[in-house]
Amino acid sequence: MKALASALMISATLIAGAAQAASLNDAPKTRAQVVAELQQARAQGQLSSGELDYPPAIAQASTKSRAQVQQELAAAQAAGQIQVGEDTSYPVIAASGPSTVTRAQVEAEYTQLAASGQLPQVAF
Repeated sequence: MKALASALMISATLIAGAAQAASLNDAPKTRAQVVAELQQARAQGQLSSGELDYPPAIAQASTKSRAQVQQELAAAQAAGQIQVGEDTSYPVIAASGPSTVTRAQVEAEYTQLAASGQLPQVAF
């Protein structure tokens, strides 16, 4: 049993040593190479600064002209595919003229609905 354990330990040591030797064969980068890579990454916008920029957005060149994008936007808006504003889940209410109900009538209606339990009680 001790011989098996010893053999496994020696095998693991040899395998780990071989893996380390293989990584040492790769030539390490010089300081100048690392600085050049850093400058290149900065120029391409691939570096993030802080948590908000992670992962960094990679700039991509557009294949469409400004006129094509504006035309697609107009078509999407006409088809109702674009939401405008922060929250458009509210139903559209038809524009109407000025209210014909007085404030006293609105308060009376609210009080009646609150008394029936349909609205919360509010003191005016």
